[in-house]
Amino acid sequence: MSIFEYNGSALVAMVGKNCFAIASDRRLGVQLQTIATDFQRISKIHDRVFLGLSGLATDAQTLYQRLVFRHKLYQLREERDMKPETFANHVSALLYEKRFGPYFCQPVIAGLGDEDKPFICTMDSIGAKELAKDFVVAGTASESLYGACESMFKEDMEPEELFETVSQALLSSVDRDCLSGWGGHHTNRSKGKNLEGKDGLSEAKGSQDSCFPDYKTSVPLFSSDGIWAYESTIRQADGQVRWQICWPLTRIIAYYLVGRHLAAPSRSSSECDH
Repeated sequence: MSIFEYNGSALVAMVGKNCFAIASDRRLGVQLQTIATDFQRISKIHDRVFLGLSGLATDAQTLYQRLVFRHKLYQLREERDMKPETFANHVSALLYEKRFGPYFCQPVIAGLGDEDKPFICTMDSIGAKELAKDFVVAGTASESLYGACESMFKEDMEPEELFETVSQALLSSVDRDCLSGWGGHHTNRSKGKNLEGKDGLSEAKGSQDSCFPDYKTSVPLFSSDGIWAYESTIRQADGQVRWQICWPLTRIIAYYLVGRHLAAPSRSSSECDH
């Protein structure tokens, strides 16, 4: 297994009409073992630039701290925020400095430039940039993300439609990758409104004009009494739970065994004597 796949990740950024969206999964694992289900891969540099880091989680945290430090120095010196293009060049230069001992990360940068023009790009661990006008992906689920985004992407999408498209693409892709998943975190930025969703991408925080389709999430849980259960939840776009059902697996197994015992044909005493 590659060191880039050690913790698992899924990242996607997509552009719309004067807006962009960036989304990631929330799983932190050690190979096939899940360590946490609320890991944050997307970070806010400032109001118009966001950074997503896939790859080795420890390197991602270290790289993020160094980038925030350098951006604050830039703000003090220039008295302004970095443009997305400037920040991408800065990240590329920092990664290339460490090319002989690189950070095992693949950054995804998304932001709004001059005249609210969306900008997205990704790069490898030594800073080779890849610019795109539609979407970029990164992480262990990149292959399935490519297919989902290719089939769902449309040009000049409005913020609400872009929010739904990226959410559906991410959720359908992490279902096909065992190293990523457990819902996601989604940030959508535009001039007029900002949308944000977490934990299955079913909640939209911020101003919102239209209602998104319902999202269904099914997650395995571990209760306090040590009984494994399976919870299925359907949430509406405003985050309210429409219905929720929880079936303890031990009860299901017990019902199955009792049903098999009652359905089994009984043997007579004469048959047992022979």
